[in-house]
Amino acid sequence: MGAISRDDATRAMRVDPDLCIGCGMCMIACPLGGISVNTEAGRAVKCELCEGDPLCVKFCGYGALTYLPEEEATLERKKVAIGKLSELLETLAT
Repeated sequence: MGAISRDDATRAMRVDPDLCIGCGMCMIACPLGGISVNTEAGRAVKCELCEGDPLCVKFCGYGALTYLPEEEATLERKKVAIGKLSELLETLAT
């Protein structure tokens, strides 16, 4: 439906409530599981990164949340994927 686009300034994906029909296809397509559908409002809901300065990260007193630049986050995801692949290959080799 074209309801989701990338914000040029923050690089966050944004949901346009005027275009979203609440079909839920974005939930299926999102590789991170970061989208849900508010059935009362009839539209998709997701984190929009608070204009590039997420408040949840600022106020997390335990350090459980971090906000990484896109390149660094991509590198971290690749490291995790390689680790999982290594574990799988070790399991298959035994």
